Amino acid sequence: MSGVTLVTGGGAGIGRAAARAFAARGDRVVVADLDPRPEEVAAGLDSERFRFVRLDVSDTDAVHEVVARIAGDEGSLDVVHNNAGVASRQVPLHEVSVAEWDRVIGTNLRGCWNVLAAALRIMRKQGRGSIVNTASIGAAGGLAERGPYCAAKAGVVAMTRVAALENGSVGIRVNAVLPGTIETELSIAALGGVAPTGPDPVGRLGSPDEVAAAVVWLSSSAASYVNGACLTVDGGWTVGVPPRTSTAGSV
Repeated sequence: MSGVTLVTGGGAGIGRAAARAFAARGDRVVVADLDPRPEEVAAGLDSERFRFVRLDVSDTDAVHEVVARIAGDEGSLDVVHNNAGVASRQVPLHEVSVAEWDRVIGTNLRGCWNVLAAALRIMRKQGRGSIVNTASIGAAGGLAERGPYCAAKAGVVAMTRVAALENGSVGIRVNAVLPGTIETELSIAALGGVAPTGPDPVGRLGSPDEVAAAVVWLSSSAASYVNGACLTVDGGWTVGVPPRTSTAGSV
């Protein structure tokens, strides 16, 4: 399968790994990010497969304009990896400020909805498409002192399931990945610059490439009967160890 793929939050971490993986399978990839860093995303790959746009996913009007322009310029929009997000500061839920709540919810939940809604408008006209949202294991079990992040990601899971129900009959599949502790710039920064041994049955952190592989599979024809799934990619953490710490990073 090859086509036109949009990856939000594609400048680093899981998004960058996914952009490379989509390009490697032959897609034309549009990387949307506040800081796309094209030289890092495209390193070692055919740069002609990449296009870069600056985008704040919390800006509803900008998202709809950019997504419509991408589809118009490229002729279609086949896959969206709806991945952009931010970490929340480590603070008990009752001490979270309104500004912090709005910042995290605005990017991780409203931003996801903005991209989802804009993509669905295009894909419903096409009669086909695949969307993969990035949620988190924090949506499944909670992460102490990461209340806004977990609330937003739980909302992403709910939106994924609703969108799957509403659009499966018109040829559009909507799924999500729920990463555990992945060794990205975001998660390491949240850990104070130290990469610990992963608190999961495989005994290590996950890599962005491992999550990207799940994203690419969910978007592919190999997963043609997979719709509304929330695929955990956490080394078994949610099975073997209750997710009580605040180290999970998803973007």
